[in-house]
Amino acid sequence: MIAVAELGRSLREHAMRTPLAVLFLVAVVGCTAPSHEAQQASLPLETSSPIRVVVCGEVQHPHEYCFLTGIRLADAINRAGGFSERAARKAVTVLRKDGTLYKYDLRPGKRGHGGDAVLRDGDTVLVPQRLS
Repeated sequence: MIAVAELGRSLREHAMRTPLAVLFLVAVVGCTAPSHEAQQASLPLETSSPIRVVVCGEVQHPHEYCFLTGIRLADAINRAGGFSERAARKAVTVLRKDGTLYKYDLRPGKRGHGGDAVLRDGDTVLVPQRLS
């Protein structure tokens, strides 16, 4: 079986071209995401160095972006032009370069809004397509 960190590197390399493959591989490996509360507690807010983050899937302009440290998930998605009409806002995934996955529900009005999660250098944000 592939190590989770190795899987994370492989997924990031292909995320821009094949966002559905990311979801498939994550499902096959069986990775689970910690709760939003645990995510917030573990991410200190920093504000100085530039970081690179890939935003892909159902956003207007999927691409790798350079941000200042401390960028929030919602701001990164907005920088990518916002959600497309087909975006599954309730299943936004952040993949860390160590292979850790975090899943967020970014629907408007949701309690504990995950848009405040702080991204790190090397993160991949995947917005999947809604199934309906």
